[in-house]
Amino acid sequence: MKKSLAVIALTFTLGACTLTPPPPAEAVDDGRGMVPINPAMVTQEQINAVSSKYKDVNKKQVQQLKEFAHGQ
Repeated sequence: MKKSLAVIALTFTLGACTLTPPPPAEAVDDGRGMVPINPAMVTQEQINAVSSKYKDVNKKQVQQLKEFAHGQ
C-alpha cells in the first residue's frame, strides 16, 4: 500500500513538471526571478523598487565614507 502511494505521488510530481509551460520568450531567468528583456515591459513599480534599493545602498556608502574620513 505504501509503495503504491509513493509511486502515485512520484507519477503526479513528474507529470506536473512536464506539463509546466516554459517561460515566455520575452523574459529571462537570471537568478532574481523572471526579468523582462524588453524594456517596454518594465513597470514603473519595478523601476521604483530598483532605484530605491540603490538609493539605500548609496546612502550607506556615503555614511561609511564620512565615518572613515572623520576617523582618520
